[in-house]
Amino acid sequence: MNRRRSRSLGLRSKVRAARYQRWFIANVLLILLAYAGAIGMVSLAGSQPDLRPVVGPVMLGAVAVIMACTIASPVLFLLLADAVGYRTGEKILMVVLFFIPVLNALALLTVNQRATRRLRDSDVRVGFLGVPARERARLAEELRAAQAK
Repeated sequence: MNRRRSRSLGLRSKVRAARYQRWFIANVLLILLAYAGAIGMVSLAGSQPDLRPVVGPVMLGAVAVIMACTIASPVLFLLLADAVGYRTGEKILMVVLFFIPVLNALALLTVNQRATRRLRDSDVRVGFLGVPARERARLAEELRAAQAK
């Protein structure tokens, strides 16, 4: 059996993996954006005193977004890991790594890399932000057609 084919995903798993990978990437980007906003606001407030009253609410909002996304990360990981075929032991290890600074970034990269590889092995086009909308729509249509049979 061709090794490339042995790692391919079924149609339902392709659709799920494409959807969850997009959510997963959006979650990571939202965390980075919140950190950048918080750092930028602190930097601006240091040089422009009239912005100091705004720093508190902006920082509170950034912390809330970061905490919500940090809580969502393991949930999104479990959904994505299930779609791309992680084993139970791997899932447990990766969820534990999500709560260890620096290692959580490596865990995020590892999960996304495996999802990308599995999707590409299944002949799904994957871009920088995951599977493009047209490709996801095509996969969803294929799944609907297959379920209608």
